[in-house]
This record gives sequence, structure tokens and C-alpha cells, in this order.
Amino acid sequence: MATASMLLVLLGRGSPQIAGAAAGPTCPSPAPSCTTSGTLSNFYSGTYGCTLITTNSTGGVQVQLLTITSDGAGNISGQAAVNNNNPSGTTFSGFTALTTGATYCLNTDNTGYIFLAGGGCPLALVIDYYSEEVRLIDTTENQAGAMTCRTQSGGG
Repeated sequence: MATASMLLVLLGRGSPQIAGAAAGPTCPSPAPSCTTSGTLSNFYSGTYGCTLITTNSTGGVQVQLLTITSDGAGNISGQAAVNNNNPSGTTFSGFTALTTGATYCLNTDNTGYIFLAGGGCPLALVIDYYSEEVRLIDTTENQAGAMTCRTQSGGG
């Protein structure tokens, strides 16, 4: 998942289509993992509204609005609308359901990782603001992606 399409590929929707993006992600090796067992329910079950902005090393930019749903037990699903600066073809796609299968782990300090459905690089995460906000960054080499999500329903 050249994870700029962080959650798109994370949730199994395919490869990101960022202008100038190189084929195939390069992930950290060894793959990151949680080292202590946190409380999965700290990522409250409910729906989060997210904004994601991603760039790659050649200046390609992609913006996404997402809703992600956590079940509080280590699983995530959602939907996304995407706009990018692809020089050829349509640059916008409306909200599309994302494939289920993404999982997450948490450390006792509310840091952790989201592991992508169908492979790809994990996303580093931290739960913030009284467990109402989740912040994520892309671990893919030559890609910068950051996402902030706020709880929309359920939770705390």
C-alpha cells in the first residue's frame, strides 16, 4: 500500500493511484509490531471521520476523506472518497466501501499499528484526546502521509 492510499489499500481496495508514484511499496524491515499488550477497546468501537493527505517523493499528492469503524476488538472497516492530482483521467472518486480485513494492535501507552488487508505497509497510530482522536502516519518509504480521525459515533 504505498500507504498514501493508506486506508484504501489498508482496507483492501487496491494500489494507490498517486501521480508519480513508484510501483510497489517499500515497507520497514523488520515490520513494526506492538511490543506490549494494550487494551484494544481504547480504540473505541464506533465510527471515526478522517482526513488524509499524502505525498510521494516525486510530489504527487492525494487527499482523502474517510470514515473508519473500529469494533474495539482489533478490526477496522470503512469507506473513502479520494481526490488526487493525477494528470490523466478522473481525479475524484466518491465514497466507496472499503474491504474489511484490516486489524490493529495497541501498546499499553496507546501507540500501535494498523495492519492492512491484503498486505502493504502498516500505519503507525496513537490514540489521543481522551480516546476520541486517532492520528496515523504512513510507514512506506518515500511517501509522507498523515491522517487525523475524530470519533463520530459510539465510543467512550
